[in-house]
Amino acid sequence: MNLEQRIIDCQANLNFNEQQASKWLYQNKQRLTDYAMTDIAEQIHMSKSFVSKLMKKLGYSSFAEFKVELKNEQEANKQEPLELIDIQKKDLSETERLLRQTNFEKIFELIEATEIIYCYGTGHTQQNYMRELSRNLMCIGSKRVIYLSGKSELESILSTATARDCLIVSSNSGEGTSLMKVVDELCLRGVSIISITSFASSRLVRVSDYNLFYVSTPLVNPLNHNPIFSFLPLNLCIDTLIRKYLTYLSFVNEGKQV
Repeated sequence: MNLEQRIIDCQANLNFNEQQASKWLYQNKQRLTDYAMTDIAEQIHMSKSFVSKLMKKLGYSSFAEFKVELKNEQEANKQEPLELIDIQKKDLSETERLLRQTNFEKIFELIEATEIIYCYGTGHTQQNYMRELSRNLMCIGSKRVIYLSGKSELESILSTATARDCLIVSSNSGEGTSLMKVVDELCLRGVSIISITSFASSRLVRVSDYNLFYVSTPLVNPLNHNPIFSFLPLNLCIDTLIRKYLTYLSFVNEGKQV
């Protein structure tokens, strides 16, 4: 089992500091084979005992096993630099793998218990995809769906949303201050949160009831230093959510008929 899978599996059992440390491990795993436990402890501003306990929480028997598995993983992944189209295929494949590990049934049980589904995206591209998600949910017709087109509309539901409602939100980083201010208040009101975000630990991931993850590798821009991000994997998440929801509803209806 690789490092990212261990982090996903253990996410619910990690406290805030452990989640942040795990995020740092994931983001820096390419250079960790040269690090001693002391080096990692210094980088995350924690003690060696903290690192040792974190390794055991992630399922490693020791720090030494962590180093060996990480080195083996890197050796297995050694290859020539990927062409851009190959990166696309890899991102989609990784996203599909993460989706296969998602418990969609629990998500749909939450949706079925919801009175109003709010859909919101933090950026222009996310907004377009969330508009498509809300359109499809409206077509299904089992729930009242409200698409929130901007920050002001998101903030407006603070006076109307209840514990019987649900917010499906897409954010690439899951760390936006204005977004999290609203989400935190909604959580206090008992509103359920389903996040669709890039694979990493974030504030949004930690407070959400359920998470859908995608992988989008930043592409090098040869003309300037601004990387290009593809949201095709986000589209895969939304398309998979709708298809699985339709399948779920079919099974539920068949059960009622029996």
